Amino acid sequence: MKPKYASLFSCSVLALASAGSTAFAEITSQQVWDKMRGYYAAQGLDISATETQTGDGLILSNLMMAVPGEAPGDPNVTISITDWTLTDQGDGTVAMSWAEPMLMTVDVSESAGSAMPDDKDGGATMNDGNSGGKKGTEGGDDAMTSEDKMPMATEAGGEQVVAVVSLAHDSPSMVISGAPEDMTTTYGATRATLALDSLTVNGQPVGVAQFNLDIADLQSVSRLAQGDTYAIEQTSSSGAISYKLSVVDPEEGVNIRMEGQMASLEAAMDTTLPLEMDPVDMAANMAKGFAFGGSLKTGSSSSTFNIQAEGEIVNGTTTSGGSDFAMELGRDGMRIDALATGIAYNIQGSQIPLPISINAAEFGMGFDMPVSASDTPEDFGLRLRLGELAVDDMIWMMIDPTGGLPHDPATLIVDLAGQANWLVDIMDPANADLLENADEPPVQLHALNLKALQVKLAGAELTGTGDFTFDNSDLETFDGVPAPDGAIELTLTGGNTLLDKLIDMGLVPADEATGIRMMMAVFAQQAEGEDSMTSRVEVSPNGQITANGQRLQ
Repeated sequence: MKPKYASLFSCSVLALASAGSTAFAEITSQQVWDKMRGYYAAQGLDISATETQTGDGLILSNLMMAVPGEAPGDPNVTISITDWTLTDQGDGTVAMSWAEPMLMTVDVSESAGSAMPDDKDGGATMNDGNSGGKKGTEGGDDAMTSEDKMPMATEAGGEQVVAVVSLAHDSPSMVISGAPEDMTTTYGATRATLALDSLTVNGQPVGVAQFNLDIADLQSVSRLAQGDTYAIEQTSSSGAISYKLSVVDPEEGVNIRMEGQMASLEAAMDTTLPLEMDPVDMAANMAKGFAFGGSLKTGSSSSTFNIQAEGEIVNGTTTSGGSDFAMELGRDGMRIDALATGIAYNIQGSQIPLPISINAAEFGMGFDMPVSASDTPEDFGLRLRLGELAVDDMIWMMIDPTGGLPHDPATLIVDLAGQANWLVDIMDPANADLLENADEPPVQLHALNLKALQVKLAGAELTGTGDFTFDNSDLETFDGVPAPDGAIELTLTGGNTLLDKLIDMGLVPADEATGIRMMMAVFAQQAEGEDSMTSRVEVSPNGQITANGQRLQ
């Protein structure tokens, strides 16, 4: 399933949106279903169900969602779900319920075209607002079981994978309130368990794949408001999460076992969607108001794994103190930031000569960049942070058997910022070939700022800052590169000491070391403090390059 539709589907199953309007607002079961159907149809997701009116609500059976392939060879994804029951509670709110566990069949196949199965029971489809079909009561004849096979959504032209999964809840509650144009869904369960019930590939059962995901104290509040665009807001949280995965294929000699746990999870999402989404042209969607912002915070986690394939074995453990992830995407640009702390990996295997143990206080990365064509410079940035990276002494022994080097943890920090502008919309699929095969880069670089640089390893440390501007009208002085103007300042501490130790260990030949020292003398000068050197390299628009005032070019 494509990421966009996976996100839309997960939001709908556990918390279809929309929010608290006025205290006197009311909504009915039919309005909830109509809004769901219209919303997903506008986003390119086919949805259909057989509607059965009850005395106090609506039953949706034969419920199916489809993500048709956009081109020949693309996967078609169809999801069949057990009956949903919508109940008018008499206070202007609607409760959603389902037979436990909720069963879902996911059919992924390749074809040249796609179509929803015929609705032989007169059920309402996404383009039909009328109720129809009297077949089906809660848990009645139309209730799907894990042995049922979903009708084929396509004539498969390639491999077809069908998975039946079950979603079980303890003490579930889902209530939709508000008004049709501004609804809120409040969902909760003391426990939710997702399990793989069966898996078939090209009609042949795969009875050796097992997966189980267990989530405690799951809570979610979602809002869906419709005006000129759809506005979606969602917050969710959970307690402990655990999972187990097992895949065994005796014929291929594969045996995979993984399990892990996480202490907690918190997520938030704020999205604006156009009333009609283009499934492939994100640039067009952004022009119509698409914007996304989300964050994910996890508690401490750990996992174990054991992988056997073709006679080889790899196993190990991982732990983390927690992580933070944030993302924004819209016409104004894209930004991603991720950080994990307290990381530890322990890996061993039949082809690994010795156990590998790696620890880091933190690992983070992030970037921000424009995504739309512009005549004016826009901000961008790139961030990388690897703090206090330490490896096991047994690994050090392979490169430093005499213990001549300091085994202090290593650190790498890079923080870049600048300004640039795209000459084309990079999110427009019509520009894909141009971006890949352009003779000249479809981007102009105007400024680059090295805000921070730190490389700390084996007793030596390199730090630096720098600032450059670029003249895009001059592509001749520096051979096709916009003429730079600026300087970078570097400080190296412990460099000579490290070089001496590498020579003593035989890792650097003496004659090569002489060349390295001569180069350091050209680019650097002695600074205050023992074994400390600084260098200021300046670049002028006329092509002149100097190091500490001495001309190099």
